[in-house]
This record gives sequence, structure tokens and C-alpha cells, in this order.
Amino acid sequence: VTSLKPGSRVKLKMILDSGKKLMEAVTEVQWTRETANNNLKPGFALKFLNLAEEDRDYIESYVRENRIFSYIPIGSFV
Repeated sequence: VTSLKPGSRVKLKMILDSGKKLMEAVTEVQWTRETANNNLKPGFALKFLNLAEEDRDYIESYVRENRIFSYIPIGSFV
């Protein structure tokens, strides 16, 4: 996380756990948390800058179907 700074651009490749589709996009770092505090692990937030409309629709559907409102890692990672 330490190398990511707000405003930095990151090329992201991801497959959601349904595993059916590789998605690629350029993202921008919105915030970082380099050290843990109040049970929150280090992390960061990315904003999609050029996500294809088809991929956006796929992600929105995945989020709705899985009732994901937000994901901020809390506690231990496995």
C-alpha cells in the first residue's frame, strides 16, 4: 500500500469470484490507509476511469446479486 498515493493511476486487471470474465481498467487511487487503526487493516480505494460499459454493468449486477454495499477489510486476512 505504501507505494500507492492518492491521485496515482493504476492499471487493474480483475476477475470477480464468478471467474467468468477478465476485466481491465485504468483506476485512480482515492485514499490509502498505510497502517492499521481501530481494527481496520491497511488498504486503499480505487476509482474506475475507463471501465467498459459492459464491465460496469457486470460489476453492478454482481454487487446487487451479492448485496455488497461496501468492502473495507476488517480483521485478519486469510
